[in-house]
Amino acid sequence: MRLNLYIVKTIALDIPMSRILQGVIPFIVIEVPVIILVAIWPELALWLPNKVIGWEPHGTGGKHDI
Repeated sequence: MRLNLYIVKTIALDIPMSRILQGVIPFIVIEVPVIILVAIWPELALWLPNKVIGWEPHGTGGKHDI
């Protein structure tokens, strides 16, 4: 992420770095709870992909049970 900040800074020379960092704050505020939730419940990271491909974990009666 830091590299992206410096790239934006080199493109937008007239905008101070403090202003660019202020624009990043909402994304960090959203990312921190998401990282905490995925650390507590790792299944959350695979819930949507599993729904898309129709896979269910072993023993739940899903159509792709192995």
